[in-house]
Amino acid sequence: MKKKSLLLVLTVVIMLCLGNVQAFGAEEVTKSELIGVEEYSQTMTQLYEKYGWKLEIVDASNYKPVTRDAFKSILSETKKDLIKATIRYNENVDKLLKLKEQNKINIDESNIPNKISIQAESITPLSMQISKPLSGQANFSNTSSFIGNVLIHYSTMSVYDGGNGEFISVDSPGSWYYTDAINLDNIAYDTKGWVISGNRLLVYANASGTITFAFTDPKTGIVIKTQQPFQIVESFTS
Repeated sequence: MKKKSLLLVLTVVIMLCLGNVQAFGAEEVTKSELIGVEEYSQTMTQLYEKYGWKLEIVDASNYKPVTRDAFKSILSETKKDLIKATIRYNENVDKLLKLKEQNKINIDESNIPNKISIQAESITPLSMQISKPLSGQANFSNTSSFIGNVLIHYSTMSVYDGGNGEFISVDSPGSWYYTDAINLDNIAYDTKGWVISGNRLLVYANASGTITFAFTDPKTGIVIKTQQPFQIVESFTS
């Protein structure tokens, strides 16, 4: 996704936020509890800049002040959108670099954009910790002449801070089990577990080991076993 397109989407999100925070007219609040247009514009522009994006307030003539609590919620949602957009942007840059390394595309390295670094956030948005279940599955089949298959499932619980847009903790090793087994003899894990990334924006499920399939040939009565390595790496975002 192009950066320009992402900026357009995020700008629309901000415009929607402005349009949906007018439910406070029925309440009487003091001026000190309301966010003026200058503070709103300056704070939002600062938040965008910290994630490598640009926000321009085109027209604020119809701005309706929002309460400070409502503004904290807007900041929280906007930050989550910026984090998601930055992750998608960086993933696309990685895909482009991988295609170039594999000689699948002909592109000058100077035309490949730099990844956006996610800087520390100085604005303190509304903190909201929630329990978030994570789960995935991976299918493995026998690579030899007879049929063999197994579907490995994995799940866990994590704690996610919606205000700061990051994972706080994750249960590990979590739950690992299998279904849809055909001619499965054994699954031996060398490693299995869950881990939070360094920037705390992702949680990874990872496992490795060997899978053994066994088959008895009905014609000869010979028992055949095959053993193959397996690797699971899957990332989860908010």
